[in-house]
Amino acid sequence: MRRYHGTEIFRTIFYRILEQAESYGFIDSSTVYGDGTYQKANANKNKYEDKEVEIMVKPYSDALLKEINEERAKKGKKPFINLEKTEIIFDEVTGEEKEIKKKKNI
Repeated sequence: MRRYHGTEIFRTIFYRILEQAESYGFIDSSTVYGDGTYQKANANKNKYEDKEVEIMVKPYSDALLKEINEERAKKGKKPFINLEKTEIIFDEVTGEEKEIKKKKNI
């Protein structure tokens, strides 16, 4: 590995693999996914704060649900109604019930 340090060999191999995958139809670049994880930087390892961030619904989620349901119908499975799951929990501190909505990961 060290003898290739500073060379373009790994980049060349990676791009060649991508080109071959695309030529065989393994890659569809019509939709691109990205990880939008946000972590606030803090130098103190003992003091941190977890925050839940609301994620915007992607415009293609309806099309994705339709496509998934078509595939499920072909296999004789029931369709998904939606990708949200609602859960009600009891908050012991405030004594109130809270509704939590979660997205189903596909």
